[in-house]
Amino acid sequence: MNKSFLSFTAQSLLTASLFFSAAASAFEPAQTPLELGGQVEPNVMFLLDDSGSMRWGYMPDDMMSQLRGNCYYLNPYAGVKTVYCDEVNNRYFMSSAYNTVYYNPAITYTPPIKSDGTRYPAASYSAAYLNGYAQSGTTINLSSNFRGIMDDYALGWGDGHRGVVIGTDGGGRYYTFKNSCDFSRRYDNACYDQVNIGSNASNRTNFANWFSYYRTRILAAKSGVSEAFFPQTEAIRVGYGSINAQGNSVDGSDTDTVIRGVRKFEGAARDSFFSWIRNMNPEGSTPLRKALDDAGQYYSREDDQGPWSTTPGEAGGENYSCRQSYTILTTDGYWNGAQAGTTAARADVDNDGVANTLADVAKYYWQTDLLPGQPDKVPVNTLNKQNQQHMITFGVGLGLAGELTPTPEDAFAAVVDSREGDLTWPNPEPEDDSPSGEANRARLLDLVHAAANGRGAFFNAQDPKEFADALSQSLVSILNLSLSNTPGSSSSARISEETLIYEASYNSEDWTGSLSASTPVEVTDEGEFGPVTRLVYTPKWEAAGQISPTNRNLFTGSAFGAGKGVSMTWANVNKAFFDNDESVFNYIRGSRVDELPSGELRKRESLLGDIVNSSVLVVNRKDFGYLPSRTAIAGYPDYLKQKKARDPVVFAGSNSGYLHAFNGETGGELFAFMPYGVGSQISALADEDYNHRFYVDGKLHEHDAFISTPTSSSKAWRTVLLGGLGAGGKSIFALDVTNPATFGKSNILWEFTDADMGYTFGEPVVGLLADGTWAAIFGNGYGKKSDGTLLDSVLYVVNLETGVIIDKHVLAAKTGGMSSPGYVYSAPGGNVKLAVSQIFVGDLAGNLWKMVASNNGALSTAFGNKNNPVPLFKARAGTGTSAKAQPITVRPVMTAHPTKTDTFMVFFGTGSFSSYADATAPAISDVQSIYGIWGSGAPGNNNSSSNIASRSALEVVKIISETDDFKSSGIDARFVEEKLEAIDWNTKAGWYIDLLTRGTVREGERVVQTAEIINEKLFVRTLLPSDDPCDPADIGWLMALEPSSGGRLEDAVFDYDRDGGVYEEGDSTLVSSTDDGKKKYTHGSGIRSDRSVLRPISGLLIGDTNCYYYGITIDCGTRPTQKRVSWEQIDEE
Repeated sequence: MNKSFLSFTAQSLLTASLFFSAAASAFEPAQTPLELGGQVEPNVMFLLDDSGSMRWGYMPDDMMSQLRGNCYYLNPYAGVKTVYCDEVNNRYFMSSAYNTVYYNPAITYTPPIKSDGTRYPAASYSAAYLNGYAQSGTTINLSSNFRGIMDDYALGWGDGHRGVVIGTDGGGRYYTFKNSCDFSRRYDNACYDQVNIGSNASNRTNFANWFSYYRTRILAAKSGVSEAFFPQTEAIRVGYGSINAQGNSVDGSDTDTVIRGVRKFEGAARDSFFSWIRNMNPEGSTPLRKALDDAGQYYSREDDQGPWSTTPGEAGGENYSCRQSYTILTTDGYWNGAQAGTTAARADVDNDGVANTLADVAKYYWQTDLLPGQPDKVPVNTLNKQNQQHMITFGVGLGLAGELTPTPEDAFAAVVDSREGDLTWPNPEPEDDSPSGEANRARLLDLVHAAANGRGAFFNAQDPKEFADALSQSLVSILNLSLSNTPGSSSSARISEETLIYEASYNSEDWTGSLSASTPVEVTDEGEFGPVTRLVYTPKWEAAGQISPTNRNLFTGSAFGAGKGVSMTWANVNKAFFDNDESVFNYIRGSRVDELPSGELRKRESLLGDIVNSSVLVVNRKDFGYLPSRTAIAGYPDYLKQKKARDPVVFAGSNSGYLHAFNGETGGELFAFMPYGVGSQISALADEDYNHRFYVDGKLHEHDAFISTPTSSSKAWRTVLLGGLGAGGKSIFALDVTNPATFGKSNILWEFTDADMGYTFGEPVVGLLADGTWAAIFGNGYGKKSDGTLLDSVLYVVNLETGVIIDKHVLAAKTGGMSSPGYVYSAPGGNVKLAVSQIFVGDLAGNLWKMVASNNGALSTAFGNKNNPVPLFKARAGTGTSAKAQPITVRPVMTAHPTKTDTFMVFFGTGSFSSYADATAPAISDVQSIYGIWGSGAPGNNNSSSNIASRSALEVVKIISETDDFKSSGIDARFVEEKLEAIDWNTKAGWYIDLLTRGTVREGERVVQTAEIINEKLFVRTLLPSDDPCDPADIGWLMALEPSSGGRLEDAVFDYDRDGGVYEEGDSTLVSSTDDGKKKYTHGSGIRSDRSVLRPISGLLIGDTNCYYYGITIDCGTRPTQKRVSWEQIDEE
């Protein structure tokens, strides 16, 4: 098969650079949890071997010792005094079967790429440049004057002859190795057949490209380096040097080896790198120890122009304590020459009994704190537990021959597991320092040892293609390792259900997940102002350790659509999803057999992947209120009894590719489902260099519905679970989870996708339409269309039984996509009982849309018409042309209007937190807000035909102050206005609060979690993204507001003094008191929390006395009854 020389870099580099690039569109979702911080570009110091052997046209090194036949001095060839050797005795030099640098007809030699993405011109067969990069100088007519150039400079033969060529003048040609011969006969000229390039134009061009751009080690290296680095972006910072460079001044400091310090890989810095590669001219020895030491000394700089600074090369920068630094050391030879200049690096650093080795240098700069004045915040992982600022070493060898014992795998395993004493390393520096075969083997192993000590990787490429591939893989590994800046455990979701609390978390060191259950007990004591309470937790179970690697009930989809569920067996799946490798498939199922170190697949600490943004949902407990008197559908009370007789089941999506169902009483896994929409990326989980990405990471929704299923045409009450994939994909799935203990493939109802679907971040919902049809309703998510333009705002209404589109509403063009819908039912006393009446949904352009249902169930926009829909309200900060759209990424929450009968108030906040661009504080002018608006439209009547034109139709509510260490408790308080007078609904259509663009702690406040109404209190969670990517602590405000006005509540809400109770005396500020003893207090409306900012308010735990939210005690009013109604229902009984 004819394969491209360039093809090997495409997928891996595209994937890594796409996920990491700061220049990527704001609608390209982040593939690591943003709460871990913004991305800090890693440093990469690239050191290229510029020794004389890089000019050779053969590989491996020992080929020249096999030169046979007659060699003689003759006239110069290609500008160099040359030794000519006959071809008949040296055919193996001109065969890629042995000389891996020589022309290989199976490879398409593409002209190298330039910094700007253009390529060098195709070489001319009749006038091929000796150095294609120069595009000038000596040319060779390959049709008549070709000879095999094996050396154009490095070897000295006497009388000034420095070059070696094979053969006499003639046309381009190569030799193939006969199938009848084995490798032991590789020097037997009878085993080779000559093939002439001939007159075929494509063959001639390919041969000429090889000659001009790939003929020698250095030419091939230049091409490989260019291809590997071209896809890189400003997401990495690149410096460069060559191992023989001396006497350089780099960013105000004198040094050898390093030619240019690290810079963001963009603009002039990028052009400079490509220019350096183009002009590289090898000459010298192979002083690898000194070169690596020089790189380490460069990384030891602490000044503000050094490699840790935000402004390398310029004064005034800030050193980032979590930045990672790498050196890629490339070589085609075994080290010799100068040793490390740093005394400590020449010691026996790794205690293997041999000092002054390359491995000692690598170990020294890995274990030494290179930035001692900074906190130790470098990310760690299972292979590298060093959190001090240090240097990681990658080694890339080209054509190095020798037995690798210990193997790189054994070496890395021993070093990581602190078993270095189990290995024996030969002395790479014998007393006579002679380049014997044993010394070469020892120095090759020293490269392996150095990469292991430096916690990087080692690649030994045997041909130019493998060299470029190895270099690309090194860069991919660096990007993968750098994607997470602040590792550790983080709580991700929590839900309470009757007597148990279920909590999910993840660990970013190894990307494992945890789901646990505990029993809370509310303990009451007597405090200074009255009874105080606290929660005491008793652990009950943890699920991850119970997942069996073999005995699992696993299901997946065979395609998008309805009725496509299958048992997850090798015979049923799309094998391309698993790289057509059954061992990868078994790994994804949970098999540990092929994991490292005994196998080749990524080692896992647990079979439960990280649970980050997925909901945690408990099924079999909720009452959705479908009484026969309300719906004219019988049987719901009996169905509720059946549900509650079953054990609760906990559902959670994980980034091991599954939606998991766990027994709520024991934690045992009942089944797991892999959506078809994650299949194309699932094999990446098995990659040793796994780059974290999301899979089943979206919101889940449970609802009861009276429907039939693919296996039963009879309608019955069933429980359906809907889910999205978040940043993991672009589909919505529906499962029948009526009885999870007996779940089978037929319970996979459908999985929906569409050309207008984006990443499904929003929560899908279920509702009954007026014509009796049960439907799934969801926005199209976020992203781009196939042509690269932004998605439109699209609302889907899909038949719950079949997954077929009932209605598709395209509401606005090129907004970036639609978020989560919320809806209200018609009143129970109406003509159509408990059917969807109105839907409210926002989009990324800040549009809040209102859809209304007719008596036949059809939906239409409340304002404008089908051809020209108009939103209920446009969330915009500012006025006129300077107004900026405020993205709505939360689900709107509704409640009955305080005075206007049969109408609703709609509550939502604005802001976005789904892409890397969202991870840092925005411009000060990007104001986000909390809104409470009348769902009927413009003020004045209950059923307005006009939308709310602008924010001028809303009452302004102000945040008036923030107080640090309120009540001397270490907790900060926020105060909003007290709205003493009710809103005049004849002139105003609601209220809004602008969040602070420059608060007391951070900037860029926003709302990215859905609000919640509990006992007539509106709770809103805000987020303040970290302005320090190395310190991404969760910070935000939990606010409690009066829903009808947006103002301060009448009573104290938060336990500011942290005594366990909420009392005016201890948790408010005394404003005044009268002679008769009456006191007036100012109550706080917000409490700052540094925990679980991104966790939904549904994680609030309701006790008998107080409510509790991740350590915050709250007075949320009278405890609700155990009967639960769905959030979208507004019950007016």
